Amino acid sequence: MLITIFDVEQWAKEANRFGFQLILAYQSQRTWVDQLNEAIIDFNFESLKVVCTIATHDTFISDAMQRMLTRLQGDAVLVADEVHHLGATKSPENLPNLFDHRLGLSATPNRWFDLDGVSASMGILFNLSGWQYI
Repeated sequence: MLITIFDVEQWAKEANRFGFQLILAYQSQRTWVDQLNEAIIDFNFESLKVVCTIATHDTFISDAMQRMLTRLQGDAVLVADEVHHLGATKSPENLPNLFDHRLGLSATPNRWFDLDGVSASMGILFNLSGWQYI
């Protein structure tokens, strides 16, 4: 999960170096919904070992993405870059609890004038009470 389209493209460039087949989920749903739906079906039937989707925060919390993610069966990993932005009002209510493993990245874990937002995003996303980070 990333903040900007630029970030999605940057992460995609790096992920390609590792040989991942990527689904870039941002902007119009027409560009990614069918592809992700097919990948989830293949993953659930074990004909695909990894589904690597790189999305913006806005796309990730969208209803379309949330409906698709609830269909995942098996281990799932969530990597959220700039995780401190997930304390926004709309974000925490749309974070699914289906990820077995979660990694939140942030160079600035404290949001100015919004410690409640930080606590909400960390608590909901990572099931943390108080601060637990490296």
